[in-house]
Amino acid sequence: MRLKKTIIVYIMLVALILSTGMAFADGTGTAASETDANRYTHVNSANTQLSISGSTATCKTTVIKTSSSSANKMVVTNYYYKSSGTYIGSSTTTVYNTNNLFVAKTNKTLNSHGTYYAEALVKLYHNSQLLESFTLVTGNATY
Repeated sequence: MRLKKTIIVYIMLVALILSTGMAFADGTGTAASETDANRYTHVNSANTQLSISGSTATCKTTVIKTSSSSANKMVVTNYYYKSSGTYIGSSTTTVYNTNNLFVAKTNKTLNSHGTYYAEALVKLYHNSQLLESFTLVTGNATY
């Protein structure tokens, strides 16, 4: 009986590891995608993606707000990291609502080859009043 339980635990562990690996296997860098409408008050969906071209890392964050939201401004601060967790810098941008859509891009020059990821701190405002704040994390991208 104990052997049977051990085998089941190992099978569950392997399935968990394989399913996690497949989530990042497409190579797009998209690791954060929020579509649960109950999770946010002002957001239908949100995602962020890291891409690298030459020595420039670009983090693109897309947020679709609910039609009932009064959000008219999004401020995104992207924190860039090496895959080891070493912080390498940040950049911030502000964008405005266009047909319930916000798209923000920031760039960071990379000083060395390696694997990187970014965390996007997203803040939605109505004029200067903060309505909602959340963080998204990209998948890895390699330079």
